[in-house]
Amino acid sequence: MNRIILSLALVLLHSSGFSMETVRGPGGKPKSYYSLEKFAEMARPLENVAHRYQDYLNRMGQKETGDVLPAMLALFTPNIKKFVNGKLVATTIEGLREQILKAKTDEKDGVGTWSVNEASCPIANLEKNTVVAHFEIPTEKKGTIVVMKKLICEQDRIKEIKEVFNFKTE
Repeated sequence: MNRIILSLALVLLHSSGFSMETVRGPGGKPKSYYSLEKFAEMARPLENVAHRYQDYLNRMGQKETGDVLPAMLALFTPNIKKFVNGKLVATTIEGLREQILKAKTDEKDGVGTWSVNEASCPIANLEKNTVVAHFEIPTEKKGTIVVMKKLICEQDRIKEIKEVFNFKTE
């Protein structure tokens, strides 16, 4: 497992423009580079955002959610945008809450309660302040949903969610 994580981290380093050696950019200026340990340390806050988001989704998937507004204010910027399969579905914290509750309770398309399986190795992009996470979400009424989420962050809060999902087929 550690080798897989190390391999993913090296691929991410390379694809994000980071190198383990000095590289000259336009005009001969040196580009930034980091050791793997430094990159992992710098990526940790973005990975923590993905895990906090997973905790939030788990809470929203329960039968009784309680007052989620304080958690939402800590996790999302006020003008959060959420796109699902390319369609804009929310532009505020309240709109996001309503969208998620509708996904759970809608009479025709609602999935019922759910729990989120552990995110598989969130991948952070430090230059773009984003993290991508893959989730499998077993639901009460519709089977398992497979989801990829790109979380675009502003400091330690999410300002935009780009989600692509489909229902898992066996």
